[in-house]
Amino acid sequence: MANVAIRYTQRPELWENTAAITQEVWPAYNQHGAVLDRYWGRLFDDFGEFQFVLFDEDEQEVIAEGHTLPCLWDGTAEGLGDGIDWMVAAACDAHDAGRKPRRCARWQLRSGPAFRAAVSRIGCST
Repeated sequence: MANVAIRYTQRPELWENTAAITQEVWPAYNQHGAVLDRYWGRLFDDFGEFQFVLFDEDEQEVIAEGHTLPCLWDGTAEGLGDGIDWMVAAACDAHDAGRKPRRCARWQLRSGPAFRAAVSRIGCST
């Protein structure tokens, strides 16, 4: 099986069917939270180069979706903020202010149950 990571900016059409993965793996409170609802579209509009899928070239199928964001982490525990909502809002605020991030925060790599074995074989947690 040949799996490759493909950024949203390279092939946005691969994201057309990732809603099923999101529904399978994200808790409902993350799918309907006020902060994530407000910023979710910006992940692709402003940070498309940081969003990716794992794509099975043999099967021509997305097996996982991944999200990362640039962040301005200062190296301290306090600088990590208070969870996913804080991180997403801080990344968008920094982008709006024109501040250049120095780090990339791994946010999530998620696959549905049918693909967890394939994703774990390539050394990623799901």
